[in-house]
Amino acid sequence: MRILYLGGSEAGRRCLKAMYDWGFEPTVGIPGHQLFAMSHPPYDVLISVHSRQIVPKAFLDRLPMGGINLHPNLSTHKGADPIGRAIRDGQTRFSVGAHIMTEVVDGGPLLIEKFVDIPNAPSLTPTEVYEWLYPIYIEVLSDVLQSLSGCEGLRKSGS
Repeated sequence: MRILYLGGSEAGRRCLKAMYDWGFEPTVGIPGHQLFAMSHPPYDVLISVHSRQIVPKAFLDRLPMGGINLHPNLSTHKGADPIGRAIRDGQTRFSVGAHIMTEVVDGGPLLIEKFVDIPNAPSLTPTEVYEWLYPIYIEVLSDVLQSLSGCEGLRKSGS
């Protein structure tokens, strides 16, 4: 499977390392216009973890398996700063989810979401909450890659 990987922050770094540890050899994201100017991307799927790039639908449609985004608190806090907003809301249940990327940012069909309870979360910093979530990112990524390896492509289920 030919994977294009867009990632940022510590969660992105840890997920990229896990992919290499599992024997995948993803191409790490090509910045902005270079990526989207490619007329025929040589990839099967795009995996995004904390990337700030908005990927155009036209690019996603050229990938046989589409794009998958990992995001914390996907069911409760889509968009920017989901952990900070959840802490401010007093939330104690956190998650990492994966969804099919569409033209709507964080709006594609949910593939998987795994949860963890952090009772003292309202007194923690976002960095401390992320320490709880990093292993969940790896679990979700593993499940997604196993699903992708066993099917023609998940993009079709989100079309």
